Amino acid sequence: MPFRKKHQFAAIVQNTCMITLAYFIDPFLEAPASLQDQAFLDAIPDLAARLPDYRHIALTTFPGISLDAGADSALRLTVLPLPRYSLLGKKAAMLQSLRKWLAAEDVKLFFTSDPELVFPHAGHTLLVTSAAKLLQKAPGGKLLGKKNTTGWMAASRIIVPHEADRTRLLSAFPGLENKIKVIYPAFQEPVPSLGWSEQEQVKLRYSGGRDYLIFAGALDKSHDLVNLLRSYSLFKKWLMTGMPIILAGPATDYTPEFEKLLESYKYNSDVSLFPNPGEDELKEMLAGAYALVWPAEGTNDAWPIEWAFHAGTPVISTDHAGIRELCSGAALLSSAGDLDQMAQNLMILYKDEHLRARLIEKGRERALELNRETTLNQYANSILELCGR
Repeated sequence: MPFRKKHQFAAIVQNTCMITLAYFIDPFLEAPASLQDQAFLDAIPDLAARLPDYRHIALTTFPGISLDAGADSALRLTVLPLPRYSLLGKKAAMLQSLRKWLAAEDVKLFFTSDPELVFPHAGHTLLVTSAAKLLQKAPGGKLLGKKNTTGWMAASRIIVPHEADRTRLLSAFPGLENKIKVIYPAFQEPVPSLGWSEQEQVKLRYSGGRDYLIFAGALDKSHDLVNLLRSYSLFKKWLMTGMPIILAGPATDYTPEFEKLLESYKYNSDVSLFPNPGEDELKEMLAGAYALVWPAEGTNDAWPIEWAFHAGTPVISTDHAGIRELCSGAALLSSAGDLDQMAQNLMILYKDEHLRARLIEKGRERALELNRETTLNQYANSILELCGR
C-alpha cells in the first residue's frame, strides 16, 4: 500500500516545466475503505510510472497521509491547504482552495471521482464515476456561493465502468457522447490458481477437507446474505449434500446482527463466518473453493468475481445488467431475489463437472480481457489523449 498514515514522506523534486497531473485521493482514503477503493489508490503510482514525462501529484486534504515512494517514483504527495475558518462552509472552502491551487500549480489534468469537484478551470478534468452517482443529482449546483450551470458536465472526460452506464447517461444527456468512455476498474492484483495438492491443504484448513462454497465480500446487508443462505438451504435439501459454505470478507455494522441470525439457522454447523480475514487468506479461501456465490444488485466492489476468474473458481451471481457485462457468459446468473433459481444453479454446477470446467475456462478468458495491466493502459491512453500527446 503506497499511501499510509503517519509515516515519514520524502518529497521528490520534479521538473516544474513538465505537464502536471493531479489526482484527488480523498474519496479513496475515507473510511470505511473498501478493497476496491484501496486497489484504485494503490494503482495511482503504477499509472504515474506509465507516464514518466509528466509531473504527478497525489492531492489530499488529510494531513496525516504519507506516500511510500522510491527515489525514482514519478509521484509526489501534496496536502491541499484549507482555511481554518470560513463563512463559505467546508465544501465551498475546499473548492475555493482547490481552484487557487490548480491555477498556482498550472495543472493540465485534474483526476477526481467526486462529481462535486468538477468545475471549469484552465486545464482538463477527468471524472471517474458511475451513471447512478450522476443521475441522482442535477448537473448544476453551487460553486463558491454562485450558480454553477455546468457542474459535472464540465468534465473533459467521464469514465464509467460499463456500457450500461454509458447508455443510461446518453439517454438523459445525449450531448455527452464524445465525453463518456467505458473502462472497467479492474485494479485488483490477480489471484493465482492453486494446484491439486494446494487445494487439498486449503480445504483441510477451512472445511475439514470437504469441497466448499464461498461468499467473498463485505458482510453487509446489501449482499442479501439471508436470501443466499435460504438458497443454500434449498440446495442442501434437494441434493442431501454436506457441502459447507464459507462467508468471508470485511465486517460491517450489519455483521453482528447477521451473526445473531446465524445462531438460529438450521444448517449453521455447515456455515463458517470469517469477518476481516487478511487479504492473502481471503484469496486463498476463494482460490480453493468449489464455487463463488456472489448475490448483488450491481458491480460495486465486484472484486471477488475478478479474483475468481483469475483463480479458476466458477462464479454464480445475480442477473443484473452490470454483472452480465462483467461476466460475459463466464457465470451462472439468477434473477435477484429468486431463491429457487440460485439453488438450481448451485445444483446444476454440482452435478455437471463439464459445465464447471467450461465456466472456469470462460472465466480465465475473461480475466485476460479485464485485468490490471489492461485497465492501467486504458487510463494512461485517456490521459495522453486529453493532454494532447
